[in-house]
Amino acid sequence: MMAASASASPPLPDAYNLRSLAQPRVLHDVQSCVGQAVDSKDVTAFVAQGLAARDDNSAKSLQLSKPQARAVAVAATGQWACVALSAEGVPLWPLETLHGLVVPVGVPANVNMAWRRNMLAQVARDGVGRGLIVYPSGDADQVHLIAEPRQTQNIKLSTRLLPAGSFDVKQYAAVLQHPGIERLVTRSVDNGQGTPLRLAIPPHRLLKAVDGGFVRLEPTETTRRYAFTGTTWVFAGGQGQVHLQADGTVLMTASAKSPVTDRVTPSSGADRWRLADGVLQLSMADGTRYALTLNCDGTTMTGVARRVEVNADQDEGSEWQWPAQLLRQGAPTGPDAGKWQQASASAARLA
Repeated sequence: MMAASASASPPLPDAYNLRSLAQPRVLHDVQSCVGQAVDSKDVTAFVAQGLAARDDNSAKSLQLSKPQARAVAVAATGQWACVALSAEGVPLWPLETLHGLVVPVGVPANVNMAWRRNMLAQVARDGVGRGLIVYPSGDADQVHLIAEPRQTQNIKLSTRLLPAGSFDVKQYAAVLQHPGIERLVTRSVDNGQGTPLRLAIPPHRLLKAVDGGFVRLEPTETTRRYAFTGTTWVFAGGQGQVHLQADGTVLMTASAKSPVTDRVTPSSGADRWRLADGVLQLSMADGTRYALTLNCDGTTMTGVARRVEVNADQDEGSEWQWPAQLLRQGAPTGPDAGKWQQASASAARLA
């Protein structure tokens, strides 16, 4: 069953057309997106800010828009997309905006896509999409999607469970009712400022490339030649440390203030490390995968951590990537740091 509003639905794209902010014609393309109502200086500043934040793997974005603009340029992790606006100034979000955000598990893809199209079409018309997901039991989840005029970065979501017989399906723009539905999965962030939200560009479109479960990094000769066996590294912020053993296992402590030898439970072998052609890889028992390279100072490793949600294939679950930094245990951070780093770098070159 699928109910839809009687008014005409605006055309909605299936997916974001993400492009690199480093492309040669980016200034021209962004200007074409937002139109001449936006000053070229603002376009230049938008691109510069987006490039400066391209290595930020958090759910952050920026946008460029003016009251007279016909569309909004939105950027995150070094990429940007043009999002058209309706006559009312509400974003015409692509269908993939709801990927992983609202997922009725057990429903065929074509049924799910039709429901999402009806929801986002009402958002484009009214600023709010009102949907209903009815379960075989007769109960239903009420879903509200909320947009703000000329704001394309985040989409707001609220849900409410309704008992059987307490709702009228005719009052909703999109009704999904299928015998195979198992549950509803939603993902949003409560930022303490009202309705929970999520970045409108789905996280899986903003991720760095992955090889063998690890984020792809450019290998370095410094990392390739370094003798990591027997070394201990402290996570930035002091939230733990890892000791790289000769057999490829990792001993880990919860606090950087206590030595690895104080660990109560010996390593089970589930935490592993290896050097893969100039990139250090850590495979942790909780599913986190670290790809790291050693900086020229010989004391700091930086890279990206990655973790994939359980049942991601069934419920459009996300994978998460975030910056990682580790400092070699014993590396000074005061006035003598420079001399120590030079000595460590020399040792790494000779290793």
